[in-house]
Order: sequence, then C-alpha cells, then structure tokens
Amino acid sequence: MMGNKDYIGRITDFRKYLQKNDLAICAGVTDVKGDRSLRPSDPKQTHPDFHVRVVKKDDKGIIVRGAKIHITGASYCNEVFVVPCRSLSEADKDYAVAFALPVNTKGMTMICRPFKSQISALEFPNRRPVRVHTDAFIIFDDVFVPWERVFLCGESKFAATMVYNFALLHRRTGCSYRVPLSEQLVGAAAAIAEYNGIAQTPHVREKLTEW
Repeated sequence: MMGNKDYIGRITDFRKYLQKNDLAICAGVTDVKGDRSLRPSDPKQTHPDFHVRVVKKDDKGIIVRGAKIHITGASYCNEVFVVPCRSLSEADKDYAVAFALPVNTKGMTMICRPFKSQISALEFPNRRPVRVHTDAFIIFDDVFVPWERVFLCGESKFAATMVYNFALLHRRTGCSYRVPLSEQLVGAAAAIAEYNGIAQTPHVREKLTEW
C-alpha cells in the first residue's frame, strides 16, 4: 500500500519479538500540538517540536524530536509505539513518522503522574481495592531509532489511516467495558423502579427502554 515492503517485515518481526518476550507496550499517540488550528509544519506554530518529527536520517536510522502526552501506563510498559495523531500534508512529511522503542532508550524522558480511583461515600460498601493508574508526558530529545524499528517515515498521506486504525482497535477496548457498565446502571434503575412499585408506569418503562 505504501510502496515500502520493508514495513511489513519490520512490523511482523516486532510483533513476534513482543510475543516471544511477553512484553507490555503502550501507544504514544497524542502530540502536545500547540495551536491546534495550525498544521505541525506551519511557521506560525510557536515551536516546531509540538509534534514528534524526524530531524535527521542516515543509513542506520532516524533521529526524532518532540513530545507525546497523556500516555496511559507508559511508566510500567516495556515499549512505546509512536504513531501520528492527525492527518498530515506533504508539507508535514517530517511529522509522518511511526516507530517503536524500549522505554529506557537514551534521550527519552518520562514525566509521570498518578491518577487515583476513589470510592465515593455514596457508593455501596465493598472490599474492592482502590488502584492507582498513571499517565506520562514523554519527551524525545534527539532520540535515535534504528530502521528496523521504523514503520512510517515521510509517507504523509498514510498518517490518517494509521491514526484511524489505532482508534478503531482502541474503541473496541472501550466497548468491552462500557457495554456491561451501561447494562449494570440500567439494571440498577430497573430494580429501583420495581422496589418503588412504578416498574409498569408508562413514562418509566419508556425511559428504561430508551436507555
């Protein structure tokens, strides 16, 4: 599709590497962006590194610079897989880059923060442990990426396709927990209606059916 068959072999090898070593991986998608009304390469952008970009290429690989933000779970993953976060034009081709690297690669810095789940005093008592999750601001300070770990480099017209493919899979993970959560809430509402003797009331039935 892109005219570069090397990408197919590289991504296949990378997938097998993850499987063989049982590694955890996160996706570095969201760029800092700066002024969102401007394209990444627009000279009016305050800084050219608000989106991750290629600053140098040679026969060994590429050098990337920029930052990704709100990367969930990055601090306890083995690898980060970086992809563009938007459609790109030919003028933005330096920003059309996708690659994967170990999280301890030289030049990569993670600024992490925890966000803690809390059980409200209004919830039913339960013994579920309160768990802490994290996200990270990942800075790429002239980081070297060998060619075997590069999966897009300059093919700007395919940036949007890569974003959409990621989003398609990511939305499915959301569906896997949103649907049962919704069913649980509707079930609770139906139970409350039944306990109050209004389960057969037309406007209540209508609301439950709509939900």
